[in-house]
Amino acid sequence: MKKQNQERYPITAWIIAVLISFLPLALVHAAEDVKATLTSRKVITDKNGKETFVAFDKMQPGDKIEYQAVYRNESKKKVTKLMGIIPIPAGMEYIRDSANPTVTDASINGKEYAPVPLKRTIIGPDGKEETKEIPLSEYRFLRWSLGDVASGKSVAVRTRAMVAK
Repeated sequence: MKKQNQERYPITAWIIAVLISFLPLALVHAAEDVKATLTSRKVITDKNGKETFVAFDKMQPGDKIEYQAVYRNESKKKVTKLMGIIPIPAGMEYIRDSANPTVTDASINGKEYAPVPLKRTIIGPDGKEETKEIPLSEYRFLRWSLGDVASGKSVAVRTRAMVAK
């Protein structure tokens, strides 16, 4: 049973989840001649706190993964008001404040975005409305306003997520 739990998030399932969730992003920007490339790498921290990055083929609960999306303007014109998006696959939890640059918006469904931290209104046991932060484990997309990107130039965004325990 333990071995089965350790292989709970095989890389093939993860890649499929990322590609499926990243596809709409590539299609949205295709008309603007912006090429979007998403990469990921596992973050390893040694006992002294030094980080190294490695390729990986399997993930286990607690592993930290860094995602990077690079947007390259391949058109002959400046692209304006470019929005960068990184999907967070199911089974992963966004790590607060890990985004660079600082993330501005997030979504739990890829359609509706709001400023980070996401919040929802719930009805408490006493019938009163209460606003609470949405757990980071429910974040599925992070979005940045990247502004204008000149012809031939690139801009990158990155963030980290942890495999759910």
